[in-house]
Amino acid sequence: MTSREAERFEYSGLIGSDPALGDLHVEFEFFDNLKGTVVDISLKGVGFEVSGISDENAEILGKKKDYFIKIHAGEEFFLAGVQNRWYVLDRSQNSLVYKGGVELKILSPEDSMKLNGLISALRSSSR
Repeated sequence: MTSREAERFEYSGLIGSDPALGDLHVEFEFFDNLKGTVVDISLKGVGFEVSGISDENAEILGKKKDYFIKIHAGEEFFLAGVQNRWYVLDRSQNSLVYKGGVELKILSPEDSMKLNGLISALRSSSR
């Protein structure tokens, strides 16, 4: 059972299967050099992981309620206002991994069209 409003598409399994999709990652408005790898994405939200994050930065990111991210999809990018929905800290590896999910709250009409195009490409690649 899931409480998600929109179907999410796992991106990590598609890497390498369609080079046109390119690199898919997020950057955070309050960190200069921190990137998260997109794990899944939908019209309503994004799941991501940040490997090698410091305890301090993980705490800052986890405590943020609303913030902006830049979603990079190959050479395209778009800005989104998001709300933190969940996160866990995975310490099972040699370094800390922040795993989180955000709900997309603010997206310009142009960026919404870009996201729709990305979702369509992911849908086509997953068939």
